[in-house]
Amino acid sequence: MVSEAKYIDESNLAKKKKESQKQLRDTVRRLDEALFGNPDRMDRELWLARLSDLVLDGVQFSAGQTPEVSDWRHAIRAGDCKIMLRGYSHVFVHSPDFDDSNAFEIAETDGCYQEVFSRKTLRDLVLAYWRDEAPNAIRNQSFDFPLTQSARVQTTDCNQAERKNGYTSSQERRQ
Repeated sequence: MVSEAKYIDESNLAKKKKESQKQLRDTVRRLDEALFGNPDRMDRELWLARLSDLVLDGVQFSAGQTPEVSDWRHAIRAGDCKIMLRGYSHVFVHSPDFDDSNAFEIAETDGCYQEVFSRKTLRDLVLAYWRDEAPNAIRNQSFDFPLTQSARVQTTDCNQAERKNGYTSSQERRQ
């Protein structure tokens, strides 16, 4: 998931929404081309290695849990896993009178959405997380569509016959 966020005053809303959309669109396009480009990019292995390093650095787990992080890293580096790419632009409007929370799909890119949150909606979201409740009901009540739509999924089938230097070039894209 790629996330881009702005915390703004209502007077800057239109400008910052466009800026956030562009930043997200550019980042998602770059990742999409690097990971799923056809034909494979020469530096795809490097991008997969970077992604696997992010997993190692970012996975947090409680005492007693033993996730197989090394197996996850190996699967990512080898292309033996599904990679889902989704993007969110979050715009938080701190103006007290603003009350127009909304969301929509961002044009010219797949699987990317912009969500605009009023102070009240943001407060309700934070309280839901604090109470260990799912945020979906709060997010969906102000928006035109439920935010459960599928992301882009890239599947790489890696059987032994296809492997070349631990990686494969066969890819399948589905949305």
